[in-house]
Amino acid sequence: MDELHLDDHAGGELSPRAGFRDSLRRELEAEWPGVRPVHRRWQVWAGAAAAVAVTAGVVVAVDGKDAARISPATTLSAPSTSAAPSPTTTLADDELAAAVDGRTWRVWSIDGARTSGTATFILGTDGTITGFDGCNSWGYNFSGPERWRLEGSTLRMPEGAMVGSTAVFCLTQGVRPPLADGTVLQLDDAGQLTLTSPDGAHVAVATSTGTLDVGTVQVPDDPGAPLVREVLWTATKGAGDTQLGWEDCQECDPARPWSPMVSAQGTIVIADSVNGRWVLVRDGDAITVPIDGAIVGQPVFADGFVFVALQPADRPEDVVVRTYDPEEMVTVLEEVDVPDVVYTVLTIDGDRLLAGATKVRGLSPYGAGAAVDPHFDSAPNTMHATWNSARRLWQFPSWAVLPLPLADGSVFVEAELGGVPAFVRLFPDGTTAAGTPAAGNMSYNSQLTADQRGIVQLESDGTTMSVVRYALPHPTATPIALDIESGAILGFAPGPQRADDVVAAVDQALVNPVDDTGWLAVSDQYACSGATQERVVRWNGLEARFVRHDGWEVLAEWSLGEGVLTSDGIGLGSTLDDVRRAWLDRVSVDDTGGAIMTIKWDVVLLAMTFTADAATDLRVSYRLCS
Repeated sequence: MDELHLDDHAGGELSPRAGFRDSLRRELEAEWPGVRPVHRRWQVWAGAAAAVAVTAGVVVAVDGKDAARISPATTLSAPSTSAAPSPTTTLADDELAAAVDGRTWRVWSIDGARTSGTATFILGTDGTITGFDGCNSWGYNFSGPERWRLEGSTLRMPEGAMVGSTAVFCLTQGVRPPLADGTVLQLDDAGQLTLTSPDGAHVAVATSTGTLDVGTVQVPDDPGAPLVREVLWTATKGAGDTQLGWEDCQECDPARPWSPMVSAQGTIVIADSVNGRWVLVRDGDAITVPIDGAIVGQPVFADGFVFVALQPADRPEDVVVRTYDPEEMVTVLEEVDVPDVVYTVLTIDGDRLLAGATKVRGLSPYGAGAAVDPHFDSAPNTMHATWNSARRLWQFPSWAVLPLPLADGSVFVEAELGGVPAFVRLFPDGTTAAGTPAAGNMSYNSQLTADQRGIVQLESDGTTMSVVRYALPHPTATPIALDIESGAILGFAPGPQRADDVVAAVDQALVNPVDDTGWLAVSDQYACSGATQERVVRWNGLEARFVRHDGWEVLAEWSLGEGVLTSDGIGLGSTLDDVRRAWLDRVSVDDTGGAIMTIKWDVVLLAMTFTADAATDLRVSYRLCS
């Protein structure tokens, strides 16, 4: 490909444009031919400007002779390979060739290190072997009529077969499986193909699908300790300005308010359908705003806005999704027609807002949820969750409720553990955390909302109704580690987070901080974000930086010190070779001193600095400024 065509694949600041990989691959190949019982219905909302899951990739460039810095690469991340299963049953040799012949295989790991899943190869029906290493296309040059073949489970190639490749300067390291004469193939009953090099020194795992099964987790039958409960606001039943409506019905399921939401500024938003109004609570003071229609599904909060499905007062036969500013709930910022259904469930699926199965609108990368696809199987206690194309099976001891993702990449579930209902969080690295609501408090609402600050629901003692928030359950990580898939420590990823919540959780794991600056005037580093205050908290081996403005609080950065590692064992003192082995094509190295590549839509960034080939700085940050 001519050099002038490279400009077609770059955006601002040398950032690859959308669809870069797919279009580049097409051009290269064109130029080189031949190559449950449900106990609740939940709606989970991501906080305003919530971070996307961290793309656990890095780009390395050398600063001078001895120093280098790593910034995120464009590759799609996936959980660490520690949980990747070994092949179980293997197809008979005479079935193996037919099973692998002509299919596109996606390389997920090599020698135990996870790849991005972008590299592929084909054992072609025409006898050729071709592949794509994430940047360059490659293939074997077979002269004459000979072709690849299998002798039992051993790959055989014609004598003198030579591999060729396109030559394009790439910002990512290519990945090629150990395909050579004598490579041993094994295909298990889960569809995972294992390739072992002729000398046994290298092993790769590939699948013919876009996902990789990384194992099964048995969720412990332990409900955990009671979660901290905070009462945000209390009201009596009625139609007054400081009351909430409650239908008086002895022989039916009485109408009552929809589940409360809490904006990033701390404003409580309650859809009081009984009284036909929104109730907005700021600093304990309530105001009401009429609802112009009949709400038909739980409102959700995302991207800094409230979205609600309703039947408009002037068009009761239609269903629309309206967008509001949570601070006033008066002006309709956007209205989208959706299929007419009795109950419209709004959900957040990555960067999409859905009404049932209909896409209402896209969400900005700054407001998108994590790339998680959780769903239950036919059994009410067996669930699959796919994080960035890596799928894990979760087995619960009893029933569990429809799972929904949080912005940090964890999945929030209610399940019965130890014979009692519990709130459970599932994490991309296979860990779990559970906790229980405080005893003696009854929720009369069939829904709840949740974000990184906690679980919000409406509870009643029969006379009053209270908006309460429970702290999210957090794992007791020992030793404490940075989750490479979400950029989170103890479940807290950089992004909208309440500083006191983060500090309290870390205090439990690392004892008290050695230094806490408190809220000070913001530094020049973050002034561009509009923040007015900054706070730095340090523990032994860990530092957190927070900023805030007008009620917004953001965890701007985690900085790791001695003894704190990533989930795949990288930390201070790790070498460039250690990083390459752990992250393969998720790391790009420019040892010639080129510029650092920045990725436009990465919001959570992992960066490392090297001195004399050893990491001297490792931090994960939230992009606050453009």
